[in-house]
Amino acid sequence: MYISPEDWKDLKKSIDDLFWDNDRMSSSGRYTLNHISNLINKIDKNKSDKLYVVMENDVTNDECYNTIIGVTFSKKEARTLLKNAVKELKQDIDFNNLDAKDINSDEMLDYDGEWLFDKNKDSFSLYLNGEYNSEHFEISIREVNLTYEKDKNKEKELG
Repeated sequence: MYISPEDWKDLKKSIDDLFWDNDRMSSSGRYTLNHISNLINKIDKNKSDKLYVVMENDVTNDECYNTIIGVTFSKKEARTLLKNAVKELKQDIDFNNLDAKDINSDEMLDYDGEWLFDKNKDSFSLYLNGEYNSEHFEISIREVNLTYEKDKNKEKELG
């Protein structure tokens, strides 16, 4: 669900206006108004214009597979999804028996046929060197700026 900044501002103002009638409300009405106000403040505090998409891209035997693992507004939750997906991938491909080399190591890694991996907080890649198009696995977090995407779509509508 998306609410425009103008509508959000109007909603908050309407809630604030209701507090002027607080003395005429029943105790149940005051409780509900306070509850709604607290929810609005909580949303306001935690709102984010960023969406995090955890995706997996696999290329096996010249076939490409793209999967959306999860979508969240929380970077922390996205990293948890990534961590769990990497753990599952490693189990599925028997990672411990691949003897994969970290591409960031000081070892010489310039010959074909060696499994290589790269990892950071927001991605994990594993591929067979020299066989990128046939044996490749990547799981990553993509950050989407919702405000930018919305503005970009508005420009397309106007143009």
